[in-house]
Amino acid sequence: MLPGFLGCGGLPNKRLIKAVPNMLSKHGPQIEPDFQKLIEYSQDHISLVDAQSKILYANPSIEHMLGYTVEEYIGLSAMDLVHPDDLPHAQAVLQKLLTMPGLTEKVEMRIRHKQGHYVWLEAAVTNLLHDPSIAAMVSNSRDITERKQAQEKLRQNELRFQRTFDQAAVGISHLALDGRWLWVNQRLCDIVGYTAEEMLTKSFQDITHPDDLTAGLRATKEMLAGTMQTYSTHKRYIHQTGRLVWVKLSLTLVRNEQGEPDYFVSVVEDITSLKQAQQLLTESEERYRHIVEDQTDLICRYQADLTITFTNSVYSGLFSKVSEEMEGRNILEFVPPNQRDKVLSHIRSLTPDHPIATSENQRCWGKTVGWWLCRSETTDRCRATSTCGVA
Repeated sequence: MLPGFLGCGGLPNKRLIKAVPNMLSKHGPQIEPDFQKLIEYSQDHISLVDAQSKILYANPSIEHMLGYTVEEYIGLSAMDLVHPDDLPHAQAVLQKLLTMPGLTEKVEMRIRHKQGHYVWLEAAVTNLLHDPSIAAMVSNSRDITERKQAQEKLRQNELRFQRTFDQAAVGISHLALDGRWLWVNQRLCDIVGYTAEEMLTKSFQDITHPDDLTAGLRATKEMLAGTMQTYSTHKRYIHQTGRLVWVKLSLTLVRNEQGEPDYFVSVVEDITSLKQAQQLLTESEERYRHIVEDQTDLICRYQADLTITFTNSVYSGLFSKVSEEMEGRNILEFVPPNQRDKVLSHIRSLTPDHPIATSENQRCWGKTVGWWLCRSETTDRCRATSTCGVA
């Protein structure tokens, strides 16, 4: 609202009343006294200004709204009170009003309070300069500062959310209940190779590997039925180039205020490199197992806490066990009590600077106790691997 469009200073109230001819035509001249009270006691600010934006009249609400008394306010220039950033718009509105008699314009802008801060006002301003009985701009305005502050807070919250959404290290999206993408961030686009515009024309079904689709559809069905709250899995997407992308998916169903399903929130992390590393590790472990199973030496691998993690069949067979029965047990269980300190000393001698050690010690299998020649070596993945021969 333009404070300078608040006028009527020095003009009789009758002239202001005539600014609302529609109301008078409906109710007749007898409304004037009541309408005069309405104007004087209105919480909205009613005012008149001239063509140069000089304030001619202001009703008493101006004191509550902008801190000025009516006497202080009348005679001020409306444009002098407008916030500098809003002044070009205010001047444009004024010029438009001056060129079109009878025109009403709605405006929002900041007006300087008597104490120096700015107040957001919303006003409807009508050009009645051409009416000899009024000869002024008529404005009805109200304080919308709280609304503007709430809007700005909402805008900032939305901006923070958008930045978090766009700059997240994981893919984030909203999906319709039928699986269509509604909203995707850039990271998800990078993971699957499509632009955001392309993604919004597709559904998750379109880019899911066929072997993984049934599980995903079953999960969404259960979530919609209320039997599942969240869903997490590893699955494959088909990249825009055709290659497979392994992802870790977390899916949550969002409900509206009535408790009805509204949309899904999906969080996707690219784990292709992890899956590839796991595959290489599995293949390496398999090769290792084949190699050591073919050995005639006794091979045992154990952690720093002496927990056995692997034995070849020769080693476990010596104790009349299979490898799975040995795994998880403490290696000292198979060492006679009087030899355990020696074995521990041998193990403790293994360091990054001295990763290999050789020793002789006794071991027991069943009721048999024999001497072993052991060569132990530390590795990155385990505390030590011992290769032993029965002496």
